[in-house]
Amino acid sequence: MSKLYSVQNEQGHSREFFNYVRCIGESRSKQEEDRVVQRDLSELKKAFADPDLDKSLLKELVVRVFYAEMLGHSAEFGHIHCVNLSSSQDLLLKRVGYLGTWLTVPPEHNLMYLVASSLQRDMKSTNFLHVAAALTSVSKIARYDLLNAINTEVIGLLNHSSPLVRKKAVIAMHAFYRRTRGTMGDPERFRQALLDRDPSVAGAALSLFQDVVRNDPLSNRHLIGTFISMLRKIIEHHLPVDYNYQHVPAPWFQMRILKILTMLVGEDTVLAQQCEDVLVEVITRADVGTSMGYAVICEAIQVVTRIPHTPLLLELVVQATSKLLSGKNVNWRCAGIQALSQIALINPDCVREHQHVIMTCLEDGDEVIRRKTMVLLLAMCNEGNVDIITTRVVKCMSQQTDIYARRELAQRVCRAVELFSCGSKWYIDTMNKILLCASQYVPHSAVQGMLKFIVEGEGTSEREDVAFRVHCVKSYFCLLETTRGILPDVLYQVAAWIIGEYGFLSKQLSSAMLVDRLCDTLERAESDGSRCWVIMALMKIVSAIGSMPTNVEQLMGQLKSSRSIAVQQRCYEFLELARFPELLKRVLPLDGCCEDVEVDESMSFLDEVVRAAEQAGAKSYKGCMRHPADKQESILRTRAYEVQQPDIISSVAQQLPSSKVEETAQLTIQPTIRRWGFKNAALTPAMARKPNTDLESWDSTRENGSFAAPSMVCKPMVAEKDVKVFSMVNSEPSTTVIGNTSKCKKNEDFLNNVFGRGAQKGKIPVVPPSPVCVTDFFQSFEGKVDVEGDLVPPRIHIERSLAETAMGIIVRITSASRADNVVVSMLAPMNCTIRNTSCSLTTACIKNDQKVILHSLHAGEAIEIRAELVPSAFPTSGQVMAELSYQGARESLSASYFKPVTSSLTLLPTDVLRPPPQMSATQFGELWTRFEDEHRSHLHISSPITLEYLQQLLMERASMCAVEVICNEMIVAAVLIGIGELLLGHAAIAGSHTAIITLRSRSRSFTEFVARALSA
Repeated sequence: MSKLYSVQNEQGHSREFFNYVRCIGESRSKQEEDRVVQRDLSELKKAFADPDLDKSLLKELVVRVFYAEMLGHSAEFGHIHCVNLSSSQDLLLKRVGYLGTWLTVPPEHNLMYLVASSLQRDMKSTNFLHVAAALTSVSKIARYDLLNAINTEVIGLLNHSSPLVRKKAVIAMHAFYRRTRGTMGDPERFRQALLDRDPSVAGAALSLFQDVVRNDPLSNRHLIGTFISMLRKIIEHHLPVDYNYQHVPAPWFQMRILKILTMLVGEDTVLAQQCEDVLVEVITRADVGTSMGYAVICEAIQVVTRIPHTPLLLELVVQATSKLLSGKNVNWRCAGIQALSQIALINPDCVREHQHVIMTCLEDGDEVIRRKTMVLLLAMCNEGNVDIITTRVVKCMSQQTDIYARRELAQRVCRAVELFSCGSKWYIDTMNKILLCASQYVPHSAVQGMLKFIVEGEGTSEREDVAFRVHCVKSYFCLLETTRGILPDVLYQVAAWIIGEYGFLSKQLSSAMLVDRLCDTLERAESDGSRCWVIMALMKIVSAIGSMPTNVEQLMGQLKSSRSIAVQQRCYEFLELARFPELLKRVLPLDGCCEDVEVDESMSFLDEVVRAAEQAGAKSYKGCMRHPADKQESILRTRAYEVQQPDIISSVAQQLPSSKVEETAQLTIQPTIRRWGFKNAALTPAMARKPNTDLESWDSTRENGSFAAPSMVCKPMVAEKDVKVFSMVNSEPSTTVIGNTSKCKKNEDFLNNVFGRGAQKGKIPVVPPSPVCVTDFFQSFEGKVDVEGDLVPPRIHIERSLAETAMGIIVRITSASRADNVVVSMLAPMNCTIRNTSCSLTTACIKNDQKVILHSLHAGEAIEIRAELVPSAFPTSGQVMAELSYQGARESLSASYFKPVTSSLTLLPTDVLRPPPQMSATQFGELWTRFEDEHRSHLHISSPITLEYLQQLLMERASMCAVEVICNEMIVAAVLIGIGELLLGHAAIAGSHTAIITLRSRSRSFTEFVARALSA
């Protein structure tokens, strides 16, 4: 024991500290651990209150304080001692004090003013270690309103003589930049850090510039020469040897610079040519046969596949990919498959020479490689091989046990079916196969898009559309018959809706057969949501035949006592409406899903009844009056709610198809023509060209419709470009599963069909590209001339389009006479950026996504320009403007005659806001306390305000979705696309015609912008 005691004293800790840690480790239950911590906290209170406390033990006591906080116990009495310890002159005590402060003291606590004073004093110290300790803590401790007081000292330390201090100063500036969303920071100071003589400082500046360039790539394009020079110095071994890893000079610096170059270059051909030489050197010099060298090559491959490239770069990339695929390390092969997926997006012909590798990977013993190979096959999809590839992927998906892999494959195969579908019947049959094996991972937008297509058809002829709907009715009728097991809820709902809506079109299936099949389905369905859909389908069929069958009436009588309120309500409504067949036909007409329903919200048809009742002595309705004391008690709290609250209704449950509310059986179908298949790919080449190949990126977003509206609306699929290359798998060579000869022959035939050989035997014909249709807008201006015979200027029109992750912009141009040198400039409002610009005219030149240059515009020619607008910061107001300048074909007219033509759109909150991911009231409360910029407004409406009306108003005007509803109050939220910032709100009904809306975000001007839109 004496030796143990001496060792403990040498480490600088007392025996009580070691006993405390040992008791925590030996605790067998949470209750025992809590007793140990509570006993130690009592001893800590006595120790801090002792005036004769030994200063050498103060560090140990502070460590025990934040150790207790880490275990979930409050030790607020020790916060002041953490702050006091940070002002000590001893470096170790100072660092422990700063550590305890940022671990225990909340940022909004008043003690932070004392901490800011200590930080300012330490940053002026002559001891560079004290300065470094302060800079390490300043980025984690200082809150928003204290950053301005500290920012001056941090900027001054960029000129410090110690490289460690300069590096810490850059890291602190990076933290300030992230905390203030780019509003704090001097770009010239950032560039000074980038050109620092010490590589560690420059490396820290690269992380800072990665965020700066991501927020505004166009304004920083003048730095592209600086980054190319830095990259060239790195690969030429100008840095010290200490920065080398596996014979590769500063690999992490290289990969970060390559990511910055990707964002800076974009689609600019001139800038891409500037980067060509250095990219060739990077790929050539990194080929040293090590994992780190291949990591740099994989990052370079991503750059080449995202910017305008040359044949030389493409050839180097293909050679590097071949080496990755031929390597024995399984990680290299996995990276090679992903690199091949990226190359297939820009040049599918380069993949043909690796057919044997793909065939081997399809039967590889490593599941990750098999999954990446499936992603590669989906990237190679076209109209000729989509049937073969989707069949193989669906078979592989049904055998997958990993839920994340199934989710990724399901979403990717849905995208491939949507873009490259080669027939309406094939599209429906393939989607049914996907729903059978992975219905829970198929996006709601894909299911809604399938229903929309059935409703709208291809638009070629009404006879073909009717035949297609009859085929769908028969398919789902047979699906419900042959599948005696439990079907997914989505298929129950889709089948019930199709049979109920279009069952009358089938000549072979009688109404009695349809009713019997739906009754059998109603008994088999387990979820209440599916039962609601089936009951609605039965109501439509009964409405068509005009009488209630006996078996349906008995079944409705049984379900009247269901535990589900939604099922009960539909049964009672069904039985009541069945008593009035004419009324039922008016409520549910044949093929009435696309009819516009006009709703009289004021219920004016009841005015005579109300007036007669008032004349008879009835009292006028004055709304629900509440006592002031009750109002004060029901104010919405921002801290966590208790678990059991019977009067709280979750709005998330109202959005799910299987929830027990009225909206479950409703279907939102907009009367618009849906573009799908090859036509969709032709109209949006950027979407079809670069679909996402990142497995991890699907986990956070779109399986649950994070940024989508609660109703299932079909949205365009925007391709993502972030592709991660390396996946952590077993580094040992995997054992390839070698099948028999027939299996290898099947794989060989499969790949031959994928790559186009044997296309004559294929069942799916290649659909030729159809011309882009001319809209009514274009047709309305054809052949218009001035009355005096002068030229009529071109017409330009800008409008919005539906997009999930951006504001879609469509600019349509037409001219009645020839125009030359046409330049269309698109101007975004403040704090917004225009991206992904495309033009229907292939000869158009697009510059910086903001200008489209046309050599000439012929008379009667229609041009369509599509782009996306995303916020780079908090937008406040403004307009999206499109300006068209041109020159006429007549030489007799002066240049002043051809005045620019403009068209604009006013920016609305719904353009940049989307409903947020699923959020709990606890998460809302935590975020509410962090946001300090608040705006409160009173909303006055002539019609009576209800919670449903207020919820609909917030969704329509600001895309704000209800998180929780309590009595006459609700909390709502929305997310700002582009930067992911949240907008939180609290709405309370203060009277029959008045509501109080309180909004919070990180920007007061943005909050006021949304409030003005709500009050408009």
